[in-house]
Formats: sequence, C-alpha cells, structure tokens
Amino acid sequence: MENFKEILKEYNEDVKRHIDVVKEDFDDKIQLLTEGQEGIREKLDSHDVRFTSIENKLDSHDVKLASMEGNIEIIKNDIEKES
Repeated sequence: MENFKEILKEYNEDVKRHIDVVKEDFDDKIQLLTEGQEGIREKLDSHDVRFTSIENKLDSHDVKLASMEGNIEIIKNDIEKES
C-alpha cells in the first residue's frame, strides 16, 4: 500500500493541474450560460413593457368603442323617430 501512495505522489501535481483546467473550463461555460440567461431575461423584460403598453392602448380603444357604440345607438334612435 505504501508503494501505491508513493506512485500516486508522483502524479499529484499533474492531477491537480488537470482538475484546475477542467474546473476553469467548466466555470467559463457556466459564465456563458449565465450571460445568455441574463440576455434572455432582459429581452423578456422589454417584451413585458411593450405588452403592457399595447394592453393600455387596447383598454383605451375599448373605452372609445363603447362611447362610439352609445353614440351610434343615439343616432339610430333619432333616425327611427324621424321615420
């Protein structure tokens, strides 16, 4: 067993170096994923703002259409009375 430990000691630095390289590569890939997620999040936030704006415009149009419907009913009633 002692012999085995001695053999492994020879490779300790190589193994540590290899693990550091693998870890660094892994960290870089995680960083890329994180940056990509942030970009997606920003785009979704901008879409949310745009949808809110569109929703507000549609609400405004609903109010205007309701008013126009009321005016059309008044006009129809006036025309029917004159006929």
